[in-house]
Parts: sequence; C-alpha cells; structure tokens
Amino acid sequence: MPSSEEIGTDRFGSGVHKRRRNKFKGKRAARACDTCRRLKTRCILSPVPNEFYCLRCESLGIRCSFQDMVDPENDVDGSNYGHQYNEPSGPHESDANAVKMLIKHGYGSQDVEITSKLLHSINNNVLKVLHILKENEGAHEIDVQRISQNNRKFLADQVQAQVSVPDLASNSNQNVAPVEAVKMLASLSAPPPRTNSGMNEMIQGESSSYLSSSLYLTEQRHTLPFLTSPFTLLSQIVSKENLPISVRKLYDHSFQNYDLEPIDDIISLNLITVQEAICLVSDFRDRYGAWCSLPPAIDTEQLLDSLRKKGSSLLIVTMCVLALRYTPTQYDLKTRVYKNLLFKLKADLEYSLKYLPQSTEFLQAIVILSLYASSFSSDILSMDAWYISGIGLQQYLTANVHDALLAGSQMVSNKSSNPQNSNNNISQQPFFFGLKYDNYTNQHSRDDEARDDEASLLSGESDENKSFMSFRLWNHLCMVHITHSIYSGRMCVIDEVRFDLSRRILELPNATNFDGRMVGEIALHLILYIFMQKCNQGTNSSSSDSMDALESVQEDLNDWLEEWSYLFTQPITQFLEFAYHYGYTMIWYTWYHRIYRLKKAEDETGWDKQQKAAFSKKEPSERIHIGDYLNGKYPIESVIGAMPLNIRIDFLNHSHKALKNLIKTDFATFQYLSDQLIFAGVLCSLLCIAVLHNVNSVGNELVDTDAVLSDIKSLSLRLQQIRNGELKSFWVEEVDLKIPSVILQYHKAIESYMQEKFPS
Repeated sequence: MPSSEEIGTDRFGSGVHKRRRNKFKGKRAARACDTCRRLKTRCILSPVPNEFYCLRCESLGIRCSFQDMVDPENDVDGSNYGHQYNEPSGPHESDANAVKMLIKHGYGSQDVEITSKLLHSINNNVLKVLHILKENEGAHEIDVQRISQNNRKFLADQVQAQVSVPDLASNSNQNVAPVEAVKMLASLSAPPPRTNSGMNEMIQGESSSYLSSSLYLTEQRHTLPFLTSPFTLLSQIVSKENLPISVRKLYDHSFQNYDLEPIDDIISLNLITVQEAICLVSDFRDRYGAWCSLPPAIDTEQLLDSLRKKGSSLLIVTMCVLALRYTPTQYDLKTRVYKNLLFKLKADLEYSLKYLPQSTEFLQAIVILSLYASSFSSDILSMDAWYISGIGLQQYLTANVHDALLAGSQMVSNKSSNPQNSNNNISQQPFFFGLKYDNYTNQHSRDDEARDDEASLLSGESDENKSFMSFRLWNHLCMVHITHSIYSGRMCVIDEVRFDLSRRILELPNATNFDGRMVGEIALHLILYIFMQKCNQGTNSSSSDSMDALESVQEDLNDWLEEWSYLFTQPITQFLEFAYHYGYTMIWYTWYHRIYRLKKAEDETGWDKQQKAAFSKKEPSERIHIGDYLNGKYPIESVIGAMPLNIRIDFLNHSHKALKNLIKTDFATFQYLSDQLIFAGVLCSLLCIAVLHNVNSVGNELVDTDAVLSDIKSLSLRLQQIRNGELKSFWVEEVDLKIPSVILQYHKAIESYMQEKFPS
C-alpha cells in the first residue's frame, strides 16, 4: 500500500471485477475512447475501412471521441448522434455490418488482417485531415499522395510500437489499435483546434449518464433489500416505543448513545501535553493521513480540538501511537509514553467495541488499526486485521441503514412516477451509500454546544468532498479485509455487490491516482479470493470444476490487465504492479498445492492417518508448531518440486518482479508502508529463496541467482534499517523480551532462511 505522500493529482476510471466474458470480443484499442474509459469497458475499434470509431459508441448511438481526432468539424451540433452510423457507407455496407456483428459476438479476423484494415482506415482518415487543411487554409496545393506515402512508414512504426505488449502483460494476449499514431500525426499537421465545448459537454453528459446508471443499479442491489427485511416490516407495524432496542437503533438516528459518559483522552489523563499531541497528529497526517480521510481544510490544532470535543479518544490515541511507532525523531517521547499509550489504546478499543452503531471517527481509527495491525501488536495488545476490518465494514453498513431505507423508497417512487424516463434521469439521482458527514459528530460528544462547534468545522466542505472522504473509508476497509481474507484463508464478511460499491469514488472529480490504484487492487484481490475458494471445490486432482477455475482466473487476470492498463502509464505504479505479480505467485502456489495435496490423499497410508489422529488428540501444550506438522504433511519443497520446470521459472519471475517493485520505493516512503504490503514483500522474498534453491538443484541456467539474492538482501537491509531506528528508544528492549518487533521478526526470518538454503 502506498503512503499518503504518493497521492497524485490525476483522475482515473472505474470498475472492480465483473464476471468474465466467455470469449475475447475483438481487438481492444491502445487507448480507450472517452465513453469506454468512463464505462470501464473494452474499447474495440471498428475494423472496417473508413469507419474510425469504437463499436460501443456505435451501439449507444453517440459520437466517438476517436472521430474528433481526425474530423473535429463533422457534426458539431450533435444532430446526427443517433443515426450517424446507419448511413450507407458504400456497396460493401452489408459486409462491413457482418464483420462488426461477428466481432461483437466473439469472432475475430486474423491479426494480420485486422491490422491491415486498421492501417487502411487510418491512412484514409489522414487523407481526410489533409484535405480539410487544404480547403480551410487555402494555401498552396498539398500533394496528398506524396505525404500519404511518406507517412505510411511512420504509421507502420507507430502501429508496431502500440501493438507490442509490455513485459508486465506478456501472458495477456493483448491486441491494441494504433489510435495514438493518428493523434500524433494530426497534432503535427492540424491547425489550432477549434473550441467544441458544447459538443464535449454533450458527449460527457451521455457517458456520465450511462456510468451513473451502472452505479445506480449497483446501489439498488444494495439498498432495496432493506425495504422488505423483517426488521423493517416490524418497524412499520408497531410504534417505535415497542421496537426492541437493537432494531430501533438501526432506524432511529435520534435514538443513540448520547447518554454514555465520555471517556478521558490521553491529554486529559496527562499522558502527553497538548503541544506533544499536536506534533504527533501532524506527523501522522503527513505520513498516514490519506488512509483515514481527515478533513483537509482543518489545520492540526483545530482538528485535535474538534476530536477532543467529540470524545474521539480512540482516534486520537491511534494516531499518536502510530506516529511514534516508526518515528525518526521523537525517541525520548517514545521512551517515556509509548507503553502507556498502548495500554490506553487497548482500553479505548475494548470500550468502543461494546456499542453499535459507532461514529465516523471510530471507523477512521479502525482503518488505521487494520492497516497497521502487526505494528500495533505487542504483548500488551494483539491485533487481527481480518477481525478488526470486518467490524469496521459491519459498522459502516449499520450506519448506512437509515439512508439506505430512504434511498430504496426514493428509487421506487422515482421509477413509478416517471417510468418512461427513469433510465434517462438516473444520472440526476443522488447516491445514498456512504456516511453522512453533515453529521460529523460522535455519540460520545460532551454536550450540544460541542456538537455545534464541530459541525461548523466542516461547513466549508462541499457535499462532494464529504462523500469522497466517506467512500475512501469504505474502500480502505474493503481493501484490508479482502487482503487479509486471502492471507488467512478466512471468508469475507461482505459479498461482491458490496465490493462493487468501491467504484463509486472514481466518479468524483477529486479522485486521484491513489484512489484508482486502490479500486484496481480491490478488483485484483477479488479475482484471487474467488479463485482460492473455487480451486478447492474438487475432490480429486482431475476435477473439471477446479480445472475451470484455473482457466477462469487466468482469463480474469488478462481482463484485469486490459481494464486497468492505463494505470501502469502513471508515475506511481510499483504497488499495482506488485499486487499483480504477487497475485500470480499465489495463484501458481495455490493450484499446485491443490494438485499435490489431492494426489497425496489418494496415496495416503494408514500410518499418515494415525499420525494425524495422534496430533489431534494431544493437549495444546504438547502439540508441535502447526507449521512443523504441515511441513511434515505438505512440505513446501515438495509442492514446488511438483510444478513443471517452466511453471517454477514463471513462479520465480513473478515473485522476483514483485520484490523488485517493492524495494525500488524510496526508503522515506518504504518505512511507512502498510503492514500487509511489507508482509507480502517478505513472503515473496522467502518464496524466491525456496524456488531458487529448487531450480538450482536441477542445474537450470535460466535464472540469475545473484540478482535475485541481491534484491532479497536489499529488502532485509531495509528492514534492519527500520529496526535500528526502533532501538534508539529504550522501551523496545523491555517490550521485546516477550514478543519481538514484527520488523525484527521479518528481518531474522529472511536472513535465517537465506543462510539455510544458500550458506555463504
């Protein structure tokens, strides 16, 4: 996970994982048109000569942005949007329509034929551009044929450059169209562009309406079930006085825990001073602030004062503990107060978990505790990121029930009142998923006057910014939870519909590179999670269901690369690439572990069953470490050895690429990365050692052993550097007597395993 310092300024597209299509439908453009980019769909350029637009824009009956590259003056008023593609295109119109129909239904021409047609289409459109220049400028005669011939090689070079698949997607079978070649050539020879603001607004309006329609339907699936739930039915029949308290608190926002006595925070308890707290919260905002969506318009002193008035002790102590955890400067303060802050964090968390629903500030604290669960953990307090993030997701959904009910009723009433135009007006409908920051108040606020003060702090924030901060919290909780569901093998507490709601943030104008990568990673981890669940359905090594799971996940990964490839062109990409390579590594290991496990089960002897029974009968204190037992049952070396050699090489390559993407991060950013990213990097380094040792044992010459070991050593040294900073605070030695720092554990694990497999 990236730190908050990496947040870019670009806005990115949409979409998490959708059900895969059975066939690859046509050749995808190198750069999607405006409409397809908004819709998160493949952009398939028409392969028919003289038709320079994508097939989706044709089916929607709107003007494609590709046309603006070569003929911006045509149909400026937009009057032909609905029927421009139905005009006769010559005697071969029926053939052209037949080709497009085949592509839309999953059939395609040979690559050479498609490329030839695209080149022909581009060349003809370039001729049109030059012809327009000749008419508009009234200059000397342009030798169209000569220029066309001179540019053929240029276009062919551009096509070759665009069609070549990047190393990252070497297995994805991508085919792309040379749109950039036309755009580049047009920019070199075209006159200054004319303003088509009206047309652009109209096109954006059409696309935005379609995108909002998709998101609106997703929110319908989330909100409408609330209308018919038994709790809702009961609340409609009986008065609120006769509703059980657990039901009433779901629907009645005025019935909250305001009578709860507020708890003292770390300042009122004199653990730290106000100035020390301001300093720590400021450090937290600089390094981790993007994770919990703190109001950006409020300075640190105001923010701290607001949180204290709202009784948000848990969030305050969480920020201060994490700011001190890997502090590069506050060593004396850390020595003096860190242990006491951990005890206070434990008490505040235990107190907060008693109540439902909870506040926004509680969810902000939960996001941080989940992302850095290992760093917070010690002999004082042990954090389980899967459990904590699951609580956060359930609290978020509970806080949203009231608004979801209002949304469901409004959706139904809007559709019934105007059924003919309901789809066209979907983009005008509000979205009800999320937390309402208008009520940026905690149920533990000390008094009404304090709640008035806090509301004024966000008075300058637009509704869009409030929604943006709310959606970020949801996305970060989803990301942590599905990641740790994969890490631990436990099930997710939410389904694909709820994961799909993460797309909502990308429709907001203040979404950044950070948010685009977050949604992309959620989509990738969802693919991996579904595969790991499906992969183990079969009862034998040749089960057709499980074989389909492998083919399905590979196609899904190719689709994911196509849908999110534009993110790889941005300045900050290493974490998305890391996630892709790490995901592929785990897919190979999961698949071949399954094969090894099922074959071993078929050959299992009575002695194996007796060993398993003897282990289960022992008292917990007498049992050996579960890892030792599994190493006897399913040795990692045996699982890796069961892979074909080419798969082992690919397995190693993906692990190594993931590791390289992690260590190329600046150390100033690396030391504040989330725990789950550090864990995945350490695991990849250990897998590299295991596979490298196996491959070297068969004498393979295709692997650069020294390069791999050098990168593993670089990661270990970075962990050691973080550990050296920890040792500058005296408290570490006392705490580490019982449970070592997680950074120290990771460093020692890499060094010992590398020494075992490659003794120097």
